[in-house]
Amino acid sequence: MDAVNERECAALLARFDELDATGSGRLDSDNIAIIAARLSGAKAHVVAVGSLVAVAKLGSSHFGARARVIDPNWNGIVKVVLEGDTEPKSYKKSDLRLLQDES
Repeated sequence: MDAVNERECAALLARFDELDATGSGRLDSDNIAIIAARLSGAKAHVVAVGSLVAVAKLGSSHFGARARVIDPNWNGIVKVVLEGDTEPKSYKKSDLRLLQDES
């Protein structure tokens, strides 16, 4: 690892509490995917009804929460239902990150 990468990694680790996307306190695959996508500015690719996503909207009280897509193009935004909830929420595609479905 070169010095630039070491400094970048050290800076990310120093900010981990702030960046901890899932609130787990661990560098699990969901957390890493959300952090990497948010830092790279990558756009979400919500593919279909039923897709598993994570909320990546900074400042949202639901940041890092997992959800299922119920309408991928509801008036230009994505309608989801958070895990453990029944009320639909809506987000811009750029505020969601596609997760690998474990089911």
